[in-house]
Amino acid sequence: MRITLGPAATRCRHQNLVILRDIVPTLLHAGEWEVTYPRRAQLTCEVTYLPTRVDDEGTGKAVEREVFEWIARATQAGPRLAEHPPQWLWDCDIVPAGIPPDHPVVATAPLLMRWCA
Repeated sequence: MRITLGPAATRCRHQNLVILRDIVPTLLHAGEWEVTYPRRAQLTCEVTYLPTRVDDEGTGKAVEREVFEWIARATQAGPRLAEHPPQWLWDCDIVPAGIPPDHPVVATAPLLMRWCA
C-alpha cells in the first residue's frame, strides 16, 4: 500500500529542496517466531511535510488529520482491517522549518565548514 499526501502526485518544490510527501515506514516490530503469523505488529513511520502546511498554531494537525482519514478509508477496503482497525499514536510533530537563501547563516555555513576541515 502506497500513501501519498496532498493533491500533488509525488513531489513538490520548496526553495531549493525537493521533498517527497510520502509516509515512509522506518521501523517494524512483529512476530514471536519465524513460522507463525504475528498476533500484532507495530509500524513506525516518518511523515514529512512542507512549512506551508504548518497551521496558525504552529503545528501539523491538518497533516495528521489527513493521514488518519486516509488510513481509515484504506482500512475499510478489506474485511480484516475493517474488523480490526489500526490503533494510532501521533507521538511527535517535528514541524518543518526553512532558512531564506539570503539569510547570513547560509553564506557563513560553507565558510565554517572549510575552516573546520
